[in-house]
Amino acid sequence: MNQDLAIEKFENYVGNLYEIEYGDFKRKLSLYILRLEQGCDNTSPKVARVIKKMREKVIYSPDGNIENTRAEVLDLVKELA
Repeated sequence: MNQDLAIEKFENYVGNLYEIEYGDFKRKLSLYILRLEQGCDNTSPKVARVIKKMREKVIYSPDGNIENTRAEVLDLVKELA
């Protein structure tokens, strides 16, 4: 998959992801991050750094606020464009 297409799909999925519970949001967002990683150049240090930041924010040190997390992840994905 083309990296630009993967980024576009990721932005679309995350922008339209509406869950009430953070746990449900986190699970779906984790899947979307994995799909983004698979669609991008896995050998790029930049891609690895951004994906790691996303996972840290969403999975390993969440603040529990869905809208803040969504905004931060969408800002991070712009680094790949």
